[in-house]
Amino acid sequence: MCDAVHQSVVWVRHETYGRVLYHSFDEVIHALFDDSGFDDGPRSAIGDTLFDEYEADRIKHVMDLIDALFGKYGKDLSDAGYMATPEWPAIMASAKAA
Repeated sequence: MCDAVHQSVVWVRHETYGRVLYHSFDEVIHALFDDSGFDDGPRSAIGDTLFDEYEADRIKHVMDLIDALFGKYGKDLSDAGYMATPEWPAIMASAKAA
């Protein structure tokens, strides 16, 4: 999620670039929020899909930033629209840290 070139090429221009796991921000959101098993928060996945509290807390931070993004802009922007928000660099940095 934290590769700006991948996002521009794959998510916005819909071209092939390297190994593609997620073709859109929407797919990332579904993987992180719907498919991850983090219904009770990322800490509930420690020992299953996450190693420790540090990793769980980093993922929770990403999720909180994305929740705030949706709270401010809604859920109907295009991928390019979300990427153009002033909050996007912080989301990218947080995802990279996670």
